[in-house]
Amino acid sequence: MNLATESWMLLPGILLLSAFLPLTVCSYRWYRLPKKQDEYKRVMEKLKNAGMEDAFTQTLLESEYSSKDYILPLVFVTIFSILGFWVLFMNNADILLSGLELVKGSNVNAYKIRSLIAIGMAFLGSYLWSVQYIFRRLITIDLPPGAYYSVGIRMIVGSFVALTFHNFVAALPSGEISATVDVVPDGTLMDMLPVVAFLTGLFPQRVLKYITEYFKFTATKPDKRAAELPLDMIEGMTSFHKVRLSEAGIDNVQNLAHASLVELIVNTPYRPRQLVDWMAQARLCLSFKFEVQKLRKAGIRTMLGFKIAGDNGTLEDIAKSTGIDEVYLSSVYHIYKDNPAIDRLAKAENCLHVV
Repeated sequence: MNLATESWMLLPGILLLSAFLPLTVCSYRWYRLPKKQDEYKRVMEKLKNAGMEDAFTQTLLESEYSSKDYILPLVFVTIFSILGFWVLFMNNADILLSGLELVKGSNVNAYKIRSLIAIGMAFLGSYLWSVQYIFRRLITIDLPPGAYYSVGIRMIVGSFVALTFHNFVAALPSGEISATVDVVPDGTLMDMLPVVAFLTGLFPQRVLKYITEYFKFTATKPDKRAAELPLDMIEGMTSFHKVRLSEAGIDNVQNLAHASLVELIVNTPYRPRQLVDWMAQARLCLSFKFEVQKLRKAGIRTMLGFKIAGDNGTLEDIAKSTGIDEVYLSSVYHIYKDNPAIDRLAKAENCLHVV
């Protein structure tokens, strides 16, 4: 096929690719949402029987998003998708198919084209991540309007981070590039710009963190910074889970430990028992920080399990097997022994065991 004679396919192709995200809303509203509402009724009935439902919970259920709430986020993400695909496919898809072979040189025009390549490939990475993300949320019956804002913002952030990274690498002395980033023996980071830009679209925060760490003045001094407790400390937590929980305002272990179980059940697609397990793990991580790995080796995964161990009088054995001071174990146990939040989690675990 001669690409030059097939330019008429450009606009229909772009519109077809960009239409995927809007079509997912139709599938969600017409087919998936009724199933979600039935599941909500079952869960809320269990909570009501256990005395854990309140007026605020009922308000959440009654304020389900209407079709009109999707209009603005869909327009936002569709317009940016069209712009991104136009960059990739213009001039017979030179950027997508040619990469850096499209331009060689160090003049201003070559620099601009390289910047355009970075933006286009980063958009492609962000779009492919967004397709997986939206499809996953469609399957789990969890597709509010905010999900489309999230993927649209990710496309924008990924594109501009890739552009910034291109400018960053271009400004580094050639010898400093290899000292700063691991590269393949026969290439430089600039030669791999399309690949790096694509990965930036997939993981924009990692590249942004790398750039900020290079400039030491942007980092907080270690002695003035509290210990970071990322959600990665929770067993069973994936990148998709972290992104979804961040939309509910949960970015770290502390947020998860003190979250409202009922709100998470209503506002996220995860099973109640899974949420209880995560929140109980978060309580344990919050108390023991990175020593929680020692407790896991001793068979203690959650604060509920730790409380049961304390009730059975096995803290001394745990101290011997983990090397954690018994006095500290005992103090944590007495803090949570009659803690209402832990009792509530245990009650929820019992009443939601079949949901």
